[in-house]
Amino acid sequence: MLWLFSILIACEESNPSSTPTLSSKEENIEKKISTPKKPQLQKETVTPKDNHFHVKNISSLSLAIPNKERKVPQAVSLSPVHEATRNALKGMVEQHGLLIDNPWALLHALLALGPNAKLPDGTPAIDRLFTEHAEPSFDDTLIQFPKKKESHGKTILIEPHTDLALKVLTEIGVDPEQIYTVKGKKHSFANLFRSSLLETHLDPRKNLSSFQSPNDTPWNIQGLSTFLSPGTTWESNGMVMRLEDLTTFLMAVVYQETRFMAAAYQQQKTFDKKKQGNNLVWTWLFLPE
Repeated sequence: MLWLFSILIACEESNPSSTPTLSSKEENIEKKISTPKKPQLQKETVTPKDNHFHVKNISSLSLAIPNKERKVPQAVSLSPVHEATRNALKGMVEQHGLLIDNPWALLHALLALGPNAKLPDGTPAIDRLFTEHAEPSFDDTLIQFPKKKESHGKTILIEPHTDLALKVLTEIGVDPEQIYTVKGKKHSFANLFRSSLLETHLDPRKNLSSFQSPNDTPWNIQGLSTFLSPGTTWESNGMVMRLEDLTTFLMAVVYQETRFMAAAYQQQKTFDKKKQGNNLVWTWLFLPE
């Protein structure tokens, strides 16, 4: 995980012949674009007990499906061609996505088909997903999905991205109190959320993180933000974490990796995309002044 904590300002060898020469005016524009104000992270201070969670009180974290709904201003009326296209695509997703031995694909299929999708044998897809691929965590009090597992000599991808399952299942509206069977024991969907929360940590100053790379964080952030209220804190791997800090970190990475496009836009120039910033992390964002 050294990728996460090395300041690799020049992550790709640039081609001098392809780098335009900037005038002093253009350099000033670039400087304005590329010098952000350093965000300040909250220091680890005492937090309200009713909004701070750890292993001993995680069961008290109550979850509820958000009650706000957004509707399309005008309903889209489908033509016969649209209907035929949708039916054809649905058939492809059902044929190639509803496969219990390919949980990574199954999770993507659930986004298209919804929480009530069934496998070819008629069993609920989500129920089988938990039964076949989830596992106990935190001394069998909570549950999680592994990134992958070995079965009959094959590697089965489950969560190539951290909390892919949590992100999908919260997005399609699974009730936190819905019960699933994991290794013969009944667990609520909320226990998957609680486990993910307690596993999530990031501290570039100490080279500690539960993520493989910055690009591995969006699934986790979306899933956790479904139920967490602002200001909630939790303890993970000896750290006090906030969702706001994870979001600040991710947006800093996005800013750094895309600022060359902003500079080109300001200068009304084109640019070449050559994997700029793919390995860049701004460790200094989290260091004290």
